[in-house]
Amino acid sequence: MKKGLLFCLLLLNTLLIKAQSPQFYNSYPAVGSTTLNNYPLGSTLYNKAQWIFGPNEFNASGTGVGAAATSGYITKIFLRLGSLVSVNPYTNFVISLSQNVGTNTSFGSVTGSPYTFVTGMTPCFSQSSGFTLSGGTANLWYGFNLSSTFHYNPNLSLVVEIKVSGGSGNGIRLSTGGTAPQRLYGAYGAGSGTNATGSLNFGFDLLQFVTPVSLMNFDGFEEGQTDVLKWRTSSENNNSCFNIQHSTDGEHFSTIETIGSKAPNGNCSTPLDYEMKNSKPAIGHNYYRLQQVDINGALSLHSKVVDLVRTVDGSEIILYPNPAKSLVTLDLKMNEFSNLTIRINDMNGRIVKEVKASAQPGSNQIPLDIFQLRNGNYMLQIVKNDQLIFTSKMTKE
Repeated sequence: MKKGLLFCLLLLNTLLIKAQSPQFYNSYPAVGSTTLNNYPLGSTLYNKAQWIFGPNEFNASGTGVGAAATSGYITKIFLRLGSLVSVNPYTNFVISLSQNVGTNTSFGSVTGSPYTFVTGMTPCFSQSSGFTLSGGTANLWYGFNLSSTFHYNPNLSLVVEIKVSGGSGNGIRLSTGGTAPQRLYGAYGAGSGTNATGSLNFGFDLLQFVTPVSLMNFDGFEEGQTDVLKWRTSSENNNSCFNIQHSTDGEHFSTIETIGSKAPNGNCSTPLDYEMKNSKPAIGHNYYRLQQVDINGALSLHSKVVDLVRTVDGSEIILYPNPAKSLVTLDLKMNEFSNLTIRINDMNGRIVKEVKASAQPGSNQIPLDIFQLRNGNYMLQIVKNDQLIFTSKMTKE
């Protein structure tokens, strides 16, 4: 019965509706989370914003009040519009969620601070045909039925991402007859914050039932030229299989292998261990996530995303910050003395910057000045002894 209800929820039309208070929501200011709720409101390059909510931040009557949210599937997302709202429609409106905060998350609190975004987001709502989000009434909740449910763990932080295009102004920064940004989401009007700060009143409804699989862990590591993924379940109920999904950009995932359940007839109450090996990982980032499929075909995505960064020769390379405005740094751990060629290519493959450098065995740092580059996306490549050992997408903002 409960699984049937979940299936029906997946078929609901994804329409914007005026709604009562959500089952669980936050109430600004969030206790202990003021800094984490800052976001790049004026991002004209990404046309998106992200908010981070800490563990156990959602309650039945707001932060710290009422019954706390429990583990379950988010079936509906709610946003409460701020004091000033745009009168212009949006297109390509997408809401994505993640509980994979990671170390690449850093939000500044003033205009001009560097921002990086959480990757591996799971899109949960995309506009249906004819959808527009225009205007609205300040301080009222609006609900979105999800096209796919999201498994929520209250013990982990939750990242909320909203992407839009179209309308007046640029992306999340809006303007109606002036240059001051207007806050479509959040509790305050435009005069209460800078272009880079704001808070989101966010909520959701949970479908609470025993999940088909209780996942104890999902981890990955490099073993020579192979990426190894391992996970353990403590119990399984009507489980059919697992899809291991892979991505090189943290946004677009595809299934690379399916592993059948080890549980007899999909049911087991004792721990089971699983392993999958990818013998052909990409140079650069390799993102992995786990999708569970039950015997009725229902799907669920587990919250953790594993990121394994690979070079050809086994060296370790990190590029930061990314995005960046004027300067990026390459952090390299090399196995031997190396002469390197560092190239930055535009998205058409043209070389726009090339730097020669050398690296000693051990740790090295190489700064790169990108101030003169136009804003946009680039591919950074590192060549060692005429062999490409590393590639990574880089953004100049």
